[in-house]
Amino acid sequence: MQWLRTYDLQAGDRIGLFMRKGPTTVEIILAGLAHGLIIIPIDSNSPAKRVQSILEKTTPSLLVLEEKSLAVLEHIPEGLIQHIATVDAFQCELEQGPNTPTISKISASSPALILMTSGTTGLPKGITISHENIGVFVNWALKEFNLSSSDNFVSIAPFHFDLSMLDLYGALSLGACLYLPSDSELSLPGEFAKVIERNQISVLYTVPSFLSLLTRFRVFESDLSKPLKTILFAGEVYPTEQLNQLIKQRPDIQYANLFGPTESNVFASYKVTETSFTDPVPIGQPCNHADVRILDIKGRVAGTDEVGELWVRGPTIMLGYWGEPPLNPREYFATGDHAFRDAAGLIHFSGRRDHLVKIRGHRISLLDIENIASKLTGINQAAACLIHRNGTRQHLCLDVSIDDRSGIDQKSLSAHMAAYFPKVMQPTNYKIHGQLPYTLNGKIDRQKLRAGWSKQARQV
Repeated sequence: MQWLRTYDLQAGDRIGLFMRKGPTTVEIILAGLAHGLIIIPIDSNSPAKRVQSILEKTTPSLLVLEEKSLAVLEHIPEGLIQHIATVDAFQCELEQGPNTPTISKISASSPALILMTSGTTGLPKGITISHENIGVFVNWALKEFNLSSSDNFVSIAPFHFDLSMLDLYGALSLGACLYLPSDSELSLPGEFAKVIERNQISVLYTVPSFLSLLTRFRVFESDLSKPLKTILFAGEVYPTEQLNQLIKQRPDIQYANLFGPTESNVFASYKVTETSFTDPVPIGQPCNHADVRILDIKGRVAGTDEVGELWVRGPTIMLGYWGEPPLNPREYFATGDHAFRDAAGLIHFSGRRDHLVKIRGHRISLLDIENIASKLTGINQAAACLIHRNGTRQHLCLDVSIDDRSGIDQKSLSAHMAAYFPKVMQPTNYKIHGQLPYTLNGKIDRQKLRAGWSKQARQV
């Protein structure tokens, strides 16, 4: 594309994309990767302060954004970004016809993407993904689930979310069709059902919460869903009852649970053969590209049914966090996830090691939420937790203690959090206290706070 020359971009330079997903976005990503550039997809719903944090962390040579998002530039220090362009400029170029970029010599270990995640310091961290990381995962998935050029993919996950890799790179590497649905098509189950039928979508890869929504509206009972052959899910635990309903509605579909944090991408999977579950669906077995260990607190390999931390090594492990020392590819990566192997050798997820939680596939640090809340003048302490209402619906809750004369209320606290986080990462419930409860050893009694939220949820 002409813009590669216009902005004098060289292999290794970074491009920030603060724009909605669409054909222009795909064009920029593919041309940039072919030229050896590093792509930084930014959530188009992110508030200005988060965008500023991402740009300060990654310092891209070029930022592409929509006209409606130009106001975000007011928060970016002068000189931080070398070049800034609007999406309209690229769309005009596309209308002039295709322009094939010069293909650069790229090594497998060259950085391809920087995917931003939540950090415990209140600042986003950049997960640096190599070309090999993408290629190994995509090639494994295509072979594992027998996908081909005759399949039709739908891209549900945003490009800043690692689930998008299979849709985008898998479909295009096969020469298969890839459909990019609009926001309205994704928000209305009936419209999404029409997307499946109209485009003969055969492969669907998404988070369980989206599948649960479609199941609740009986999308899979409709004739419109008949083209679907393969449904893959990842990003969060699939509530057992909702999974059983999905299988009951379409028992003929190939289902699989894919598991792994963004830092490692998928390193284990489980093909569903049961018609119903009483316990959560297993993580399954390690992929053929992954060397997986479950270690106890002393670093020893955990025995059968013994819970330990998942450690993984292999070619899908990230290069490292941007701006921090690279990882040693020969060493195991500690995922922070707890799991155990049963007598049959299947791996089962047992929760997180720390304060990281997942909501609708997005990983969120509770400490991140607390640190940002504490930035509001008048907040003394903050404690965040994730609770489930009616056993399935997830709610991010925040308790804070305030000064008596601070004047802080739920409305002002909510507005403060909205300035830092996209909607999916904002608490949905708030409680304001004069003082938070403590345990006997002087720490915030998080268990008591969580119990209060859980009791309230059961009463609703």
